[in-house]
Amino acid sequence: LEVARRVEKAWMPVLFAPQASTALDDDVLAGLLADIPEHAIALREFHSFSGNHLITEMTGLAAIAIAFPEFKDSPQWLEFALAEARAETAREIYPDGAETDLSNLYQPVVLLELQRLVDMLAAADRNQELAARRPTVERAWNYYANTLDPLGHGPLNNDSSVGDDAA
Repeated sequence: LEVARRVEKAWMPVLFAPQASTALDDDVLAGLLADIPEHAIALREFHSFSGNHLITEMTGLAAIAIAFPEFKDSPQWLEFALAEARAETAREIYPDGAETDLSNLYQPVVLLELQRLVDMLAAADRNQELAARRPTVERAWNYYANTLDPLGHGPLNNDSSVGDDAA
């Protein structure tokens, strides 16, 4: 999970920031780029077996594969990530859009990762994969929105707590 979070939240935003080429010296940039395959291998070989962690990890692996098609293993990384994410999404999201933990706390965690994956597929013009995933993600967002009360709070189910869920 930490490898995926590092990919998505730490070094990819740094690498793709407009000022990255001038802000990072060559040694730092080379070090970051050299670590990319190591992160991909870790996500491919040592991922979680199921749940929201797996979805996050496969979104991270897909991000690497899409952002760095230069790596010879990128097509295999993307194929693996999409297959694993597809299978886990089918297990994680019920037909009505509810996430299987049935917790208003976990629903947005899973949805934000699935939305990142959908957004990456759209940006990469991967229309076939996008078309296969979009209905499930939309159903899940609709479920989430429809469970909010007029004040924007979700139900206090399972691991949930009172909070502003509409934000």
